[in-house]
Amino acid sequence: MKVTSYAVARPAYYDRNAASFSGGYDATLAPHADTNRVSVTVAATQKVILEGVNMSTQRLTVATVIGLVGFYSNVASTAGFRMTDISTTNNVVNVRERQFVTLNVTIYAGESFTSNTVDSSTGGTVYYIIQYKGTTFSA
Repeated sequence: MKVTSYAVARPAYYDRNAASFSGGYDATLAPHADTNRVSVTVAATQKVILEGVNMSTQRLTVATVIGLVGFYSNVASTAGFRMTDISTTNNVVNVRERQFVTLNVTIYAGESFTSNTVDSSTGGTVYYIIQYKGTTFSA
């Protein structure tokens, strides 16, 4: 589109090759160090609006020695921040911790959305779920 006047507005993001995307991760894990499970990096010519993140942890088997169970997601950028954070030391089977966040976070080219899990217990297993949805569009 040729702009002949500065009075012409730029099209809204949803009119700039917008495409919906979603993803997730789910697994039953034994105790482990802080580990990245999801990483979405924005392409050079794109931007992303992250619209929602749903996270859950559920203890499936009892730990011998309970430690911190954590699940969190971040936007990695010059102004990075933690969007979601679940942490628990509950050792009761089938107890679920949940967090759903609706947001409109803009993530720019080269920046990324990440999610990590950690379980510093000895023994036992935890079921982790993350789901996310967003829109990519031309920068």
